[in-house]
Amino acid sequence: MKFIAPLEPALSPEDGATERAWSYQASKNHLVQCFAQCSADIITLVERTKKLGKAFENVEKILRNRLYF
Repeated sequence: MKFIAPLEPALSPEDGATERAWSYQASKNHLVQCFAQCSADIITLVERTKKLGKAFENVEKILRNRLYF
């Protein structure tokens, strides 16, 4: 097995786990966004956009005071 050095070696194990969790969440929400953009009609778009909106609301609760939220 080949060892791969961490991209950010200064991160604590806890911070690394947090970063991984955000990465997984972003991947999950990316699929929701793609499905919304590919909606065949306005009704489907509205339903899928609501789901995406809820995901962003949850993220904004946590990251409200950050630069990009």
